[in-house]
Amino acid sequence: MKQFTNLSYGGQVKRLKRLARQALLNYNLGHLHLVNLAHGENTTFKVEVEANFSSQDLKKLNRYVLRIYRHNKHSIAAIHSELLWLASLQHENDLVVPAPMPTLEGSLLTIAEVPGVPEPRCCALFRWLPGRFLKARLNDRAIENVGRFLARLHHHSQQFVPPEGFERPRWDEDGLLGAFPIGLPIESEGFVSPQNQAVLESAALQIRERLQRLTQHSQAFGLIHSDLHLGNCKFHKGEVQVFDFDDCGWGYYLYDLAVALYYLRHREEFSNLQTALLQGYQQLRSLPEQHESCLKAMIAARRLHLMRDLVLRQDNPKLRALLPKFIDVSIEEMKKFLNQ
Repeated sequence: MKQFTNLSYGGQVKRLKRLARQALLNYNLGHLHLVNLAHGENTTFKVEVEANFSSQDLKKLNRYVLRIYRHNKHSIAAIHSELLWLASLQHENDLVVPAPMPTLEGSLLTIAEVPGVPEPRCCALFRWLPGRFLKARLNDRAIENVGRFLARLHHHSQQFVPPEGFERPRWDEDGLLGAFPIGLPIESEGFVSPQNQAVLESAALQIRERLQRLTQHSQAFGLIHSDLHLGNCKFHKGEVQVFDFDDCGWGYYLYDLAVALYYLRHREEFSNLQTALLQGYQQLRSLPEQHESCLKAMIAARRLHLMRDLVLRQDNPKLRALLPKFIDVSIEEMKKFLNQ
């Protein structure tokens, strides 16, 4: 049997689909249909279950999302902590997030393995969120709602008391950048010249200096989503619904806003969208005085963090193909950051 890491993108998805079916046996959902949604950082499948098994009406479906976690990204304790936080957010009436579904034994996660996938994988099942994506039709009102959502999320975070054993990553300057770019095989693999490596090092140093001006007190630092972009938002009846809390962790509240802005930065209407996002947030929470310069540093930190992750994800064919261009664009963006 061909090694998993040597398979094509489609070949990896095919094997993980078998693992998904194995994991779903722990939920006893009956007859179901799987549709692959993504295979990148993790692998997710839409799970469609017939609501009435005696009926042939396929329109009567219950929908879920099964996430297969990437091996060794998080510990079991960290995954369980993510699901516990999501469960606690269900009590916030103003926040719509996916509800984790318990297995037949009452656990919020399950572990599955099949031949052809080299290690057991943690899996979690979530309720499907209704709504639609607004990537192409985004407007100021929608992004203002995103700002309000983040403010409510951060308010909940500030009140949240983690139970014993709660474990999530820290997204401070060390968590985002590590020893960047030291330790990454970018120069040895011919991806980056010594001159461009110096650009990356200078940018990382300036980012660290700016972020260290922020204090890690409860008003500015706590549990954050840390990956809130338009691909992780749906809009339903005028309200935003947010999913994919896989990267949630301890970080600056401002970083959640910076991530949202990072994915909007190339739009012609960026200035208006940034104003709407920050206005929506400030309707419920205040921002630190130095938020403008720190936001720019955090947007740059997001780029370096994604580049770092991409370099370390050479087991995925699709991500491997993206790396050379991503590095080239990252270097150009860091040059602009340094010239600001």
